[in-house]
Amino acid sequence: MPRRTPLPLIRIASLVAMIAAAAVTIPVAATDRVVVVTPGDTLSEIALKHGVSVAQLRALNGIADPNRIYPGQRLRLAWGTGGAALAPTPKPKTIVHVVARGETLTGIARQYGSTIPAIVKANAIRNPSLVRVGQ
Repeated sequence: MPRRTPLPLIRIASLVAMIAAAAVTIPVAATDRVVVVTPGDTLSEIALKHGVSVAQLRALNGIADPNRIYPGQRLRLAWGTGGAALAPTPKPKTIVHVVARGETLTGIARQYGSTIPAIVKANAIRNPSLVRVGQ
């Protein structure tokens, strides 16, 4: 019977990997506008709140996976002096999606580059685990 790796070792390895990933991020200059990620934040919500696009945040901060940001992580909002973002982001246009059989909010969010909280808020969905065909 093969030996199983103890759970505490796996947790420590995961923590070390997260710390290493955070250390690889692009350094923030003193003149850059930054935001510190808090628990529950998403890249799309941060982008919307600060008037930049998710693509801009990814480029400014060297983020490969927009679904992986961590509490305490410092995200640059703009380059260098002046504090202006790269370019103003136009107001997003409304997209209507009709739920088909077998679809979930997770899949719909991925399809449109959005997040579940953003879709829930935009559509006043009470139970994100329950979407109906035709909704």
